[in-house]
Amino acid sequence: MGRAGAATQYSVPVEPLGALLAPLTGENTVAPGIDSWALALRSAIGSRRMLIVIDDAWDIEAALPFKVGGANCAFLLTTRFPRIALQFAGEAAQVVRELSTTDGVQLLTHLAPEIVVHDKSAALELVRAVGGLPLALTLMGKYLQTQAYANQPRRMRTAITRLQDASLRLRLHEPQAPLERSPSLMADTALSLQSTIAVSDRVLSEEARTTLRALAVFPAKPNSFSEEAAIAVAHIHEDILDELADAGLLESSGPGRYTLHQTIADFARANQQDNTASERLIAYMIRYVEKQQANYEALERESSNILAALALAFEFGQQARMVRGVNAFAPFLLQRGLYDQARIHLQRAHHHALWQRDSAGIALTLYFLGNVALQQADYSQAESHLRDGLAEAQNYGHTAIVARLQQSLAELSRRQNDKQQSAGTDK
Repeated sequence: MGRAGAATQYSVPVEPLGALLAPLTGENTVAPGIDSWALALRSAIGSRRMLIVIDDAWDIEAALPFKVGGANCAFLLTTRFPRIALQFAGEAAQVVRELSTTDGVQLLTHLAPEIVVHDKSAALELVRAVGGLPLALTLMGKYLQTQAYANQPRRMRTAITRLQDASLRLRLHEPQAPLERSPSLMADTALSLQSTIAVSDRVLSEEARTTLRALAVFPAKPNSFSEEAAIAVAHIHEDILDELADAGLLESSGPGRYTLHQTIADFARANQQDNTASERLIAYMIRYVEKQQANYEALERESSNILAALALAFEFGQQARMVRGVNAFAPFLLQRGLYDQARIHLQRAHHHALWQRDSAGIALTLYFLGNVALQQADYSQAESHLRDGLAEAQNYGHTAIVARLQQSLAELSRRQNDKQQSAGTDK
């Protein structure tokens, strides 16, 4: 088997061809020109059976000269660029997916068996945190190995806790021997997630690089986001999304939808410069949930993005937008039975509405909090919220909200009567 590294600067790879030719012929000089090298190498291979691996190809022009084997040779090209894979292999191109959770835990356990002994749930969390990426799992597993050799449980627990930090995971590195070094990395650069992703990041246009950082405000894979949302949040033309997809940094997730792998998102977030994209996400998703309030299928599709926007609105103190967004999204959360999530966001929104003296916002958040308690059969809490909301709505003349609160109070009374009758029957 022969292995060749395709140059990262799109140069014609004469030196690697010479390195392949020398062991076969005992010579490494031929007439000048890439064609002469390729013909000499093909002649030297002859009828030999060989697997020629073209590793980490960055340009089809740099990869094709290695396609020199005869009829008994096979080729395996690896690349981070889908376009190059298709140009080289056509329909035979295969996407190498990340590991499943089960396989990821198995790899991590193989490298650091102690993690399962100490905390199997932590192993699952770490695999999910890096999206099953083999490189990330390998680096984490080797780090845990170095912390487990002393057989001290405290040290292992500390190491597991540290790995919850995305910035630490990005910086974990491993020195490599010359023959093992990735052809994409400079000779003095250790292998890490940071250095590996940075290679792709550096070849992007400035606008694409800024866009990648902006898109990291969306929750990472398996969540997805629409092309429309991406364009609004990054404030770009759609062509920039194509550039990121062609670079292997942005994944397609169905027609008109995209996703960012967890490690790519971690890298991009670590390099964000300001909160502009976060503020655009808040504005876009609040408008979206208000517009699509009755379309539960659309809200389901964007639910993770909406919740992320609501959390950011709370973090950045955008009271008015948060109150509007939570009250628009609350019916969906109640209909889906997501009562704990609804309560958290409604309590935050209620606090903000009080701070702003937003009477309609106060009354509506109390209406929804009362209905959360009602659905969970906490009738005392439900009555307290609903009556407080009714008083607020009546005081400020919010007649539509008054009607909704009165309807919920009537439902509460009916359920309380049913409960009392049921208790009497049981006796």
